[in-house]
Amino acid sequence: MKVSQKLKQVTKRVGVLALVVLMLASLALSASAASISDSTFVPYTTYTYDFDGMDMKSPHAYVADSLIDRMAMGLRTALKDPSDLFYAPDGHFYIADTGNNRIVAFDENMKYAGVIGGVDAPFINYMKIVPYVKEILKTEEEEWKKKLAKQIERYAEREEDPIEFTFTADDYIAIRDRLSAVYISPSNTTPVEQEYEVVKAEYEAKGKVMPTAEEMLTIIDYVSPVTLKYNSLSEEAIAAQERGKTDEERACYEYWNQFLLGETDDPSADALVAPEGVFVTADGTLYIADTGSGRIVKMQMPADSKTWKLENYEVVETVEKPDSSILSESYVFKPTSLVLDAAGRMYVNVKNDNAGIMQLSAEGDFMGYYGAQKVSGSVFQWFLQLFQTAEQRARTVRTVPRVYNNIAIDSKNFVWITANSMENADMFSHLTSGDSATAPVKRLNPSGDDVLVRNGIWAPAGDVPEYVEGVSSIVDVAIKGDTGIYTLVDDRTNKLFTYDGEGNLLYAFGGSGSQLGVFTLITAAVYQDTDLLVMDKTTGCITRFKQTDYAAQIEVALNADAAREYEKAEAAWKYVQKLNSNFDLAYIGLAKSYLRSAAQAESAEAKELYQQAMEYYKLARDTEGYSKAFKEYRSLFVRDNLLLVLAVPIVICVALYFAFRAINKVNAKLHITGTKTTFTEELCYGWRAVFHPINGFWEIKREKRGSMRAAFVFLVLAMVAFIFKATGTAYLFNNVTIEEISLVQQACNVLIPVVLWVVASWCFTTLMSGEGSMKDIFIALCYGLIPLIVLLIPSTLISHIFSLDEQPFLTFFQSVAYLWMGLLVVFGSMVIQDYTFSKNLLTVILSVLGMAAIMFLVLLLFSLTGKLWGFVETIFQEIAYRL
Repeated sequence: MKVSQKLKQVTKRVGVLALVVLMLASLALSASAASISDSTFVPYTTYTYDFDGMDMKSPHAYVADSLIDRMAMGLRTALKDPSDLFYAPDGHFYIADTGNNRIVAFDENMKYAGVIGGVDAPFINYMKIVPYVKEILKTEEEEWKKKLAKQIERYAEREEDPIEFTFTADDYIAIRDRLSAVYISPSNTTPVEQEYEVVKAEYEAKGKVMPTAEEMLTIIDYVSPVTLKYNSLSEEAIAAQERGKTDEERACYEYWNQFLLGETDDPSADALVAPEGVFVTADGTLYIADTGSGRIVKMQMPADSKTWKLENYEVVETVEKPDSSILSESYVFKPTSLVLDAAGRMYVNVKNDNAGIMQLSAEGDFMGYYGAQKVSGSVFQWFLQLFQTAEQRARTVRTVPRVYNNIAIDSKNFVWITANSMENADMFSHLTSGDSATAPVKRLNPSGDDVLVRNGIWAPAGDVPEYVEGVSSIVDVAIKGDTGIYTLVDDRTNKLFTYDGEGNLLYAFGGSGSQLGVFTLITAAVYQDTDLLVMDKTTGCITRFKQTDYAAQIEVALNADAAREYEKAEAAWKYVQKLNSNFDLAYIGLAKSYLRSAAQAESAEAKELYQQAMEYYKLARDTEGYSKAFKEYRSLFVRDNLLLVLAVPIVICVALYFAFRAINKVNAKLHITGTKTTFTEELCYGWRAVFHPINGFWEIKREKRGSMRAAFVFLVLAMVAFIFKATGTAYLFNNVTIEEISLVQQACNVLIPVVLWVVASWCFTTLMSGEGSMKDIFIALCYGLIPLIVLLIPSTLISHIFSLDEQPFLTFFQSVAYLWMGLLVVFGSMVIQDYTFSKNLLTVILSVLGMAAIMFLVLLLFSLTGKLWGFVETIFQEIAYRL
């Protein structure tokens, strides 16, 4: 009985345990399934660049949310070669649909909201003319025109289903409706729906060129362009239209009637032709860079308009080629993009104009060029021109300023310009130097000066060309409100590079491909709050990117820093650092936070905070920030350890005093020429040679007070000094990690020049009757290395108590060491060779040239040996394969 009860209890416990295990397993599976369902495939890598220019992967900052194609936009005609994407203050998006000769507007959800221009579409709003034409057609007796009038009336009352109709020169009429049906009928007959091929055959029989089926079936969006080619209108029809019409309507109809009667130009001549830029001011004024027509079109909504409607915009002004003596008669005015500042001044980027950005007044008057690129030739070019004739100078390719490709403006009226006409070398030079002359993006103040901050490790220019093939081609810049964040658009790699106001790269993403999130040919980008919309020129589609929590926290931290909300910034940077431990800017943000906290803390706590700040600055390789924290830490250390700080230099000075006294005592002993010297005496005598080179080197050679063994010791100590300098210099002056340092290379930095000098000097001094042997040259040179040993090691130690402000002192000590060594080598050569100063100087110069020649020959020998070995190896492999 007891056994059965125990068995039941055990069975019950096992059952409960199994149930718990099953529940945990199901929870794990559901959590796994949820994580999989929540995850989104991203076909690109998000990354930043570290101090060495290596790309470092980071969490995704933006993830593609949706692809907005023609259907999603609500367009019946897809975008064709769009050039510009603009988000206006009125909340509408505007696209310069260059290939379709139109400007298309969208609401905040990228749904169609209106269009200006189009295929064969003049600026006149033909929706106003359709009712007039409808009445005209009703007055005619022909049955086919009555049926046509009903068709027009049906579609004219429904703007969402537009229609295009055409009277041809041969009295044919084509109606294209929403269903893409084609009605073609001869005049004075009943309308007949005919197949396209039948009509095409009729046209070809008459020697006419029929539009393609695709052209015939293309539906123009919402505003229907009407092209009428008809011989005449009856006076009765005109009178019927005049009755009960407003002045505006009569004027519109009169213009159209004059065109029909051949008394005025075709209004389609006023149509947009390949517009490439669009800009909308805060008051809703629309500016279009009508590139193909060579003008700027200014359009406004009528004053009596109560609601926004793009079709109601009217042309109020056109700006063509400005009248200025600066512009030649052959100057071609082709505006590609433009912006306006708060004062109404226009800044226009003109195609193929390398003089800068054209600045126009609010009335369109030429005010001059803005932000012109300064060009300066190289020294070599200047030197070459000294020997050229006037004809040769005329044929020489001139260095001209770069052409800008796009323009933007921020909320503070600073004009941004981009350019991509630069060489790889110039781009890499800009990345490392931040020189404005070769910058692919600039931020110009009202005076035209570049004020873009470039405090990042790499200047804002896209990819680092040292580690990627080619350079970035920057074609646009998207400015994110007042946050200071901006994004560069690279159409070579189809990537986006986002920077903060200091020029630090926050993240880069994108790429080439056909998946959601990558592009075929990226052309423009714009911010809508936190969303980023990017336009693909080839596909005519727009990708909407949503900001991730990672990017959002970066923005929170940057904004909090700018607003002096330090606690909020610290929390955000800690969160970012947890997500991405390779993000240098997060470490810098945390270091700044510790630096501020230390300023308000007690001494002991403050030192710990300064040390933490130094550690974070070191991780980010920010030497300036590290130096600030170090100076504060050093001040606290000196204050707390004043006696120790004073005692250390005193002890060092006393030790040096007794050491120098002992060395001088050894050197002061009378030495008899020909007698042996001890190793200690040979080492100590180097001190005399350093301070008295003429007598010292004379006694080393003639009285044998120096030796090969002492020379080897000095050579080894010099190599040790170089190795110690490379590995022991403080972080502020040597931010290379120990793992990156080669001890052999540092030793060779001393050994190879010594060997080259000895060989080259011996060759030339032998030819020039020198008295010194190769042994004498080697000994004199090694004794001349003593200043490096004496000054490099202490300067390396001192570097640990210096900040960046004291770097000139450190540089001075090291410069003195090299200069002192050089003088000792010169004087040592003169003494041991028994030369005059002038002859010795000539020998030294020849020896330096000889070192370069020997190095070249050695490298050439290694190169040829490597190629020969490769050739032999190839032959051996070929024989082995054939056997």
